[in-house]
Amino acid sequence: MRGATGDAAGAASATGAGAGSTSATATGAPTLARAPACERWRAAELERDSGSESDCEAVDLAPLFVERSVSQAAARVALELAGGVQLDVAQDSGARRAGGDAALAGGLTERMSQTGSVVWDGSVAAAELLAEAAASGEAWVRDARRALELGAGATGLGGLCLAKLAGTRLELVALTDRAPLLERLRGNVARNGLAQDARVQVAEVLWGETRRADWAGTMDLVVAAACVYDAPLVDPLLDTIALYLRPAGGRCLASFDASVGRTAAYAHFLARARARFASVLELPPRDRLPHVRIFALAGLRRIVAQP
Repeated sequence: MRGATGDAAGAASATGAGAGSTSATATGAPTLARAPACERWRAAELERDSGSESDCEAVDLAPLFVERSVSQAAARVALELAGGVQLDVAQDSGARRAGGDAALAGGLTERMSQTGSVVWDGSVAAAELLAEAAASGEAWVRDARRALELGAGATGLGGLCLAKLAGTRLELVALTDRAPLLERLRGNVARNGLAQDARVQVAEVLWGETRRADWAGTMDLVVAAACVYDAPLVDPLLDTIALYLRPAGGRCLASFDASVGRTAAYAHFLARARARFASVLELPPRDRLPHVRIFALAGLRRIVAQP
């Protein structure tokens, strides 16, 4: 992100590129150096056994002692990304605090708070990385034809960024979440001049369910940014990624904000992702967002059901 502004927060200072460069191999797979241990945010805590603690009491997601890249109190967030990509989204901190879906199974956080109503640093970091990868011509973004954002929320930074990238071959960019968020998500699609773009679709996708069977196994790129909060939702999230991702050559970009402190959920996600994917590569952290961890998941394994 080169700049960020919010109506209530004013202009934020400019940021640099990520703390590490990326390049593409002949096959399009990114060659990325693993982040140095000294630059990871609370790495030791995140590697603890997911069964050793519970995150159930940690409902408020405001990270302590961390300066966010954008203000969640602002009515709008504007980002300028690499390659001239400009995003402008409306957010609603009041809706986030008003309460979530009490009937939602498995996710304490979303039952208590509409997290998707505001912008999170995990989504900002993912959008930054996507824009920089496209600007530098990396094949995993440049050559993707079908892309899906899971848990896009009402702001949809990852999907909006993909839809506005220049020089890609994208034929479909799907932004998905639960039904209560979709009206505001469509509003942000229109706010960014994409309402008439036939490539862009907004749809309900619930993790662990088959809402769009026609998309199964067709996505070259799946983005799951700032989606990991509750350990019980990790397996449904990974099942949904596996359902829609193209088995050969598809990859997923996943991120979470470690400063939020959901250590059990993060450890469970990493353990389960390593079981589902042949490659789970941690990407170098962003300069201004060292608390956000970003992973490239590739090489989807076939899970054979036991008799």
